[in-house]
Amino acid sequence: MVKYVIKRLLLAIPIFIGITIFVFVLSNMAPGSPADIIAASSGEMSEEALEELKVSMGLDKPVVVRYFLWLNDLCSGDLGTSTRTNQPVSQMIGQRIGPSLTLTLTSVVVALLISIPLGVIAAIKPYSFWDNLSSAIAFIGTSTPNFFISLVLIYIFSVKLGIFPSQGMYNSGEMANFPSLCRHLVLPVIVMAIQMMGNFIKQTRGSVLEVLNEEYIKTARAKGIKEIRVTIKHALRNALIPIVTSVGLTVPFLIGGAVITEQIFSWPGIGSLMIQSISTRDYNAIMGITVMISLAVILVNIFLDVLYSYLDPRISYE
Repeated sequence: MVKYVIKRLLLAIPIFIGITIFVFVLSNMAPGSPADIIAASSGEMSEEALEELKVSMGLDKPVVVRYFLWLNDLCSGDLGTSTRTNQPVSQMIGQRIGPSLTLTLTSVVVALLISIPLGVIAAIKPYSFWDNLSSAIAFIGTSTPNFFISLVLIYIFSVKLGIFPSQGMYNSGEMANFPSLCRHLVLPVIVMAIQMMGNFIKQTRGSVLEVLNEEYIKTARAKGIKEIRVTIKHALRNALIPIVTSVGLTVPFLIGGAVITEQIFSWPGIGSLMIQSISTRDYNAIMGITVMISLAVILVNIFLDVLYSYLDPRISYE
């Protein structure tokens, strides 16, 4: 297993480098530069002063040279300094990672707690009320854009009913506290959970339905084992691999979905930081977030491969 993990990490290196090259080149192809943004915000700036600013920021060098300079700094553990805030990028990401993890992990847990029971019941009782309900939720989750769900929830629960806040992570002007955090979490968590539930429900229903037709399930029933034990202990565990795979595939979606959701709800996470960095051409911040996201996706996929062998002893990586 250790050899397999090391092999996967080594294979991930060229993929990681390819991702960083693509994002770096794409960022630099966008119109404008950090120097142009600073010049526009500061008012009038002469051409000479603008050129001097570009030289001081290293923007006078070719893109290829700048990429390798950035990669060299990355290898030494330096993500650079933000051109927007003059803060170290690692510090900016460190300040935002907590709120993002709070939002995304809570959303995943809520989605799984609702999706797996619904998917299992839908598989046990096909074409029943629960099956139709799970199909409706799955349809809404997979077909409705999260920004639309966000606006509907804000209109109903914030504007009309005034039950839940629609902006920020805590009440403005108050000390950070857990009750306030929970109230601010409700709407964005519902939005992200709905988006994930569609896929989770479909995967759970399909996997459990397939396993329930296996011979060992019929044998367990013939032995007189209670149906709930057959379903949970035998069927669900053997159906978990596709479900775990589905959870792993949502990691990039969580980040993409969080960008829009965090922006709409003014949530101070990585997603909103990415939007701010792109709008100000903050190359170092963009690349720092790219590094964090890429490593997260790679490590999660390796972890899921290891988890497969635990869920199904027949799987071996030796």
